[in-house]
Amino acid sequence: MISPVYFKRGAYPYESTIGILLNVAAIYEASSREAFKYISGRSFRFPDDLLYFGRVPETFPSSRLGSLSDHVPSTYRHTGFPSRENRIRFCPDCLCFGYHSVFFCLPQATHCLVHGRKLENVCVTCQYKISDSEITFIACETCGFHWTCPVDQLNFRADGELVRRLNRVGVQQRVWFEFVASRADAGQSFFTMLDEVSSYHSTPALIALVTSFKCFPYGEDSSKRDRVLRCIQWDFATEADSEVGWLVACDHLVQTHLNYHEECLNIYNGYLSCWDGNALSREVCLVSLVYFLIRLRLSSLSLHHYRACHLDDLSFGYVRALEQSFIGYRFVPSELVRVYFLKLMFHLYSYLQAGYTIHIAMQPWNGVFYDLVARSVGADNKGETFLSIVPLDHRSCIQALSFERGLRAEQYRIRRLEDNYFTISRDDVTGDEVVSVFL
Repeated sequence: MISPVYFKRGAYPYESTIGILLNVAAIYEASSREAFKYISGRSFRFPDDLLYFGRVPETFPSSRLGSLSDHVPSTYRHTGFPSRENRIRFCPDCLCFGYHSVFFCLPQATHCLVHGRKLENVCVTCQYKISDSEITFIACETCGFHWTCPVDQLNFRADGELVRRLNRVGVQQRVWFEFVASRADAGQSFFTMLDEVSSYHSTPALIALVTSFKCFPYGEDSSKRDRVLRCIQWDFATEADSEVGWLVACDHLVQTHLNYHEECLNIYNGYLSCWDGNALSREVCLVSLVYFLIRLRLSSLSLHHYRACHLDDLSFGYVRALEQSFIGYRFVPSELVRVYFLKLMFHLYSYLQAGYTIHIAMQPWNGVFYDLVARSVGADNKGETFLSIVPLDHRSCIQALSFERGLRAEQYRIRRLEDNYFTISRDDVTGDEVVSVFL
């Protein structure tokens, strides 16, 4: 095999190993297996060898980017590809000029940035043909997959404007995936999660987070984004935090976020010791509701035989139980009450805005607070979390905003199902979608 005219200009920018392999096979009227053995010197395992290369074969067509590794999907991953994600997806418009982007192989990529089309999956029949058989140039009746004959691609590959466009959108995606992978390599748990998820759109909270990053390529136009992403970091001393310290932290939270909410908090005080399970007779605001849930969470494993009837009397048995559950662990920092408040409010707000009814559950060793504590376990007693800030006009009550003008206040309803289980919904939403959130 000699280098064909087809590749004299080099591969397309960020053209995937899948695309290159299929084109090489089609040029020489060979099977994908034969083409792979020629360019790599070994047998072909589908689909693993399309996602990974221990080293990029020298016989690969020269890259316009200067690095052949930019064509290999695993270059942009911190972790491997689970078998459930080993599928071939494509953009029908890109196939018209024989292009398959390396980013189409990554499970988090949802659509083609060149044409704005949602990526489609190759059918089972096509995957079999791609893995072992000769390339067919007949469109599949099931999925529409149609590989353009290499001869028909020559004019496209010589189109400078097309090449620059492919490179531009490729760089956008490369920056994002390298941004995630590099931080996952450094051990940051949030970015490890982003590297492993199969979709950025699995939850409203995750969507709100990823679209807040300026380099995120799969969302709204950056000029239209009004969200702010904040990384909250905490660092705490090794001395024990007394219950007084936690009470001070909760009091500081009230002073910072709950000014003008006395009437709201009084509503909850009336239901702490006795609640028949019906929805509250009055709507509640999100700020006070989140504070109420936090105090229940922090006292859910209290050694007291009864629940106090006032918010400021609730103890912190759950915190003490957490401290005892970590062998060799020092103490749960009281400043986490502030982080917990912001984190929980962000999650609840994201789901409520998406029209969900939230099923709240308090269970030992589960939930947002437990996750935050677990992140701070370590020799350096440090932790961090990311959240997208909830705008003031979407989280406060009418009483708190009585002195403001032009701010929209949304009201919510809370219902107790049983001890430590609640539902929360927006007053104006009657949808049937329910999501569970562990406090």
